[in-house]
Amino acid sequence: MRQWQITFFQKGAAPTDTEGVFGCCVSGVSCANSEESNANRLGMCNWGISPYGEVLSGTYAQVLKDLEKLTDSGFAPHAVLVFFSRGLGAEAFLRAMTPYISGVPVVGGGAAVDSETGYGQIIPPAEDVAVLLIHDSRYVFHHVWENIHEPSGETVSFRAGGERILLAIRDEDKACDISAQDWYSAKKKTLSLREESFENLAFSTPGGWNMHASPEGAFALKLGANLPGNGKLAIGVISDKIVTEKIKAFCWSSQVELYSLIFGCSGLQTLLTEEISVPHHTLAGFFHGEVLMAEGLPRFTNLMMSKLLAEQRGG
Repeated sequence: MRQWQITFFQKGAAPTDTEGVFGCCVSGVSCANSEESNANRLGMCNWGISPYGEVLSGTYAQVLKDLEKLTDSGFAPHAVLVFFSRGLGAEAFLRAMTPYISGVPVVGGGAAVDSETGYGQIIPPAEDVAVLLIHDSRYVFHHVWENIHEPSGETVSFRAGGERILLAIRDEDKACDISAQDWYSAKKKTLSLREESFENLAFSTPGGWNMHASPEGAFALKLGANLPGNGKLAIGVISDKIVTEKIKAFCWSSQVELYSLIFGCSGLQTLLTEEISVPHHTLAGFFHGEVLMAEGLPRFTNLMMSKLLAEQRGG
């Protein structure tokens, strides 16, 4: 077991020396360590602590096999970080991983995807996923998350064309289905939201986490995370005017003496009106999908804010 430097970097700014690095490409990064000004300008930042742990990387099947062997040997993590190279299959992997790491906080995200390859860069390189199983008794680890969209109070029924494809929304008043794109566009007009934005209006699960929507073909919507299995979606809304303040508040909501690792959504980043500064000891990045703990289980989500806190024992 060794110490690992946790690094967030933007495209083209990956560290050249990756020995002992556990890292992920993000669409935006901010930190507040001693090297803050230079690191932020270069598009690469490190967390203020280097926790001990074990790293597994490869395909989903390989990592699950190695995880089983590791936990069978008696290894028990205190917290888990997960970086996905593209996010597809993330939910199934998190479900399969849960029996081996139950009871500890799990955070992470999907790497910022290269439009040409369809993959994002993670360190160590892997086809699907890299997992850092932190085992470090110097710290107590906590996890918090927030959905900054405000619930509209509306719940809709939907028809799906796959785990992440939304075909239609049920119009209860007219007793008919409306194509997902038509419904979404009409809802944005009703709420006076920008037609080109797909971040202000979010679909939410009963558990309170979001899914980002984008057009798929002429009628459907493609989501950035899997649909819930109950056929129901809640609707969340956020105004451009309050996004920046809400993200600032989340980043600064913990005690400044804690070490914070923050995972935000790249979709929310597009709504920011200014760069986000963070407290000392904090590393924050914007990802293509965020991992958080909800209802006792790790979830792959969109348009969310998630945070791992490390509190020094005896501090």
